[in-house]
Amino acid sequence: MYRYNPLRPHKGRMDEQRPRLLERIKTIVIVLLLIALIGGAVVAVPALQYRSNANDLFVRRMASECGEAVTLAGTLSRTAGTSSYDTLARVRARVYAMELMNSLSVNLNGSSGTIVSSEWFTSLTNQLDNYGTQLITGMSTGDLATTLQTDLSTLHAQLQTLY
Repeated sequence: MYRYNPLRPHKGRMDEQRPRLLERIKTIVIVLLLIALIGGAVVAVPALQYRSNANDLFVRRMASECGEAVTLAGTLSRTAGTSSYDTLARVRARVYAMELMNSLSVNLNGSSGTIVSSEWFTSLTNQLDNYGTQLITGMSTGDLATTLQTDLSTLHAQLQTLY
């Protein structure tokens, strides 16, 4: 009478087919891994190109906005005038647009996506606030306008070197 003993290896036809089955499984796994690798590469390359193109677009748009802000800041009057309020609001909108694009770049690329340090935007916003306060009180804005123009020009030159 034959009894099954789990400690004793089973002899017979399965032992002969086992090496072939293991080879087939290995081959199938290798083929599937190669397909996954190729598929990952096909997906990753356009994604990397998208990030690079998006970063270039952000830099160019920021440089354009900054150039417009420099032009507008150059037209700010040195004394309180009715057109100064409108021009100041337009400069503020350009600074806000640059800050927004910088934050979009950071959101897309992480901390390495910072195009311009946030201190620039804080400084420019403070200068715009001070200029607005001087306009409201009727005080001379000559020094503030000069500082704003200089800082925007410096930022514009830095942005142009990035592309």
